[in-house]
Amino acid sequence: MHCAMRESQLFIGSFVFNCTRQFSYSCLTVIGQGKNYKYCQLEDLLNFVEVYDLDKDPHEFDNIVNTADQQLIAILKQELFDLSRCSGIACKSLPLNI
Repeated sequence: MHCAMRESQLFIGSFVFNCTRQFSYSCLTVIGQGKNYKYCQLEDLLNFVEVYDLDKDPHEFDNIVNTADQQLIAILKQELFDLSRCSGIACKSLPLNI
């Protein structure tokens, strides 16, 4: 089992056994004409968010959450929230206004 955190320390790429923390990690990928984004949110105490412009950064090296238009971030966040709580036909996503 891989644990991202142990006793307020961050272990990157380390395997820690007997980890008691369970985090939920959700992502949304939006693909369109010149607007290709990936938005991910880790549901932990910090609510860590990652946002990538997949046209400019296809390998997801540059997290733009702090430099991107905050309206874009809000739209992506709301879309992920809506899709994570729907089921069946209600999960049909309309084109995003981004």
